[in-house]
Parts: sequence; structure tokens; C-alpha cells
Amino acid sequence: MDYNACTQPQRPSRLIKGAAGVRFAYGLKAGINVSNFAFPFNPSPAERKQAVGYQAGLFLRLSNKSRFSLLLEASYTHLRSTYESANVPGSVFSTYVVSIDYTQLQVPLLVRYTLGRGPIRPFLNAGGMFAINLNNKSVVTERDFSLPIERDFSQPLTTPEDLGFGVTAGAGTTIRYASLPELSFELGYDSMRYGNYLLHNSIHFDVSTSF
Repeated sequence: MDYNACTQPQRPSRLIKGAAGVRFAYGLKAGINVSNFAFPFNPSPAERKQAVGYQAGLFLRLSNKSRFSLLLEASYTHLRSTYESANVPGSVFSTYVVSIDYTQLQVPLLVRYTLGRGPIRPFLNAGGMFAINLNNKSVVTERDFSLPIERDFSQPLTTPEDLGFGVTAGAGTTIRYASLPELSFELGYDSMRYGNYLLHNSIHFDVSTSF
């Protein structure tokens, strides 16, 4: 018979975890990103006009009494950027304009190290990530200035690889108070490669909450 049921019937029993017990937490995160892409073009577009993308997703965190925890995330990510004023080989009257517009499912697996045990807890993240391209609206436009009327010739920018792998790292702060959801702010960096065709680096800022 439960001891509390005998001595304090109005108080429910509590499950006591061992020192090595694992705690599960889940949550939501969202933020914005800026990205830089490297292409196999010759010459590669050099003048970049920055565009802002976004990401939103879910995460699961496993932790115990130590300062280390493990995070598995899944994010719907929109990557955007524009590159202009690259000369087309063999022509002095044409330039490239490359407009990048990808949506992806990104799945990072991270190890987190948390500093401090107070209500404000800085942390560091690092790990690996893979991404699957869900939609590609990227285009390459050739602007021809040799014609009496300037014309644009556009074609889709396709990649032979829809699956990418890379690394990710970041730093941030978690704000935690009893009886309230955790709130975290994070600045991160990703480096992804898709076969030998495309490389992109992203800086992202995220706000997340866990329950």
C-alpha cells in the first residue's frame, strides 16, 4: 500500500527518479536564416544580394543530471539568396543572375553542453545534420544586352543530389523558471554539401520553447 495513502491521503505519490534517470522534453522552434551558396559555374556568381529565409520545426531533448544533453530536431527550412553580375563565358554582353529558392526538411542531431544551473543557462550545441530538398524554385537567368531590347533567358537551376549532409553548431541561452515553459534563444551556423554540386553555409537565429 502507498505510504502517502495512509498518512496523507490528500497528497498524491511522486515518482522518484534515480541520479542517472533520463528526462525527456519536447518543444517548438522557429527563426530566420541567411545563406551563402557556392556553385560549379565558371565563373561563379560573385555579387550577392542577401535574402532572408526562415525555419520552423520540432525537437526532442534527452537529458540527465549531467550538463550534457542530446537533441534531435526536424525543421522545415526555406533558403533564399540572389547572385548577380557574373559574366557569361565567351560573351561580353551577357550576365548571369542566379536566384536560389529551396525548401528542405533538415534533421540535426546535436550534443548540447549547458553552463550553470540557475534560471539563465548559456549553452553550446554541435553535431551533424542531413537535409532533403522538398521543393526547388531556383532559376538561372541570362541577361543579354546585345539585343535592341534587353531580354532575359531563364531556366531552372536543378541539382542532381536532393540529399545533403553537413555539420552544425551554435550557442545560446535558456531561460527557465518553475511552472513555466523553457524559452531559448540561439545563434547557429550550418555547412551543408550536396554531392559535388552545391555547397551552402547558413547563419540562423532561433527562438524555441520546450515543455
